[in-house]
Amino acid sequence: MSYEDIKRLEQQLKDAKTNQENSERNCSHQWNEVKYDPEKFREEYLTGEYETQGIHMWPKTSFRNASKQRWSRTCKKCGKTEYTYEQKAVKYEPKF
Repeated sequence: MSYEDIKRLEQQLKDAKTNQENSERNCSHQWNEVKYDPEKFREEYLTGEYETQGIHMWPKTSFRNASKQRWSRTCKKCGKTEYTYEQKAVKYEPKF
């Protein structure tokens, strides 16, 4: 692949990103239903054991699967997806 090919591809990528940003900004979003979409990640934790080398002691750690509460919504027109971790209070009323 030549230098000109690389420059041409980089310019095409830059143009595509600009077009995508413009379409998202100019879109009058129509959002789908909000759905619960937890974010999964690996969490490090202390095992309570120690590794010793001479007089030095280092705590042993391990990893476990964890998740954060997260919600998402997607625009029907442009496909933009937004995520939020915040919640708002829901008002409950008695049903008669």
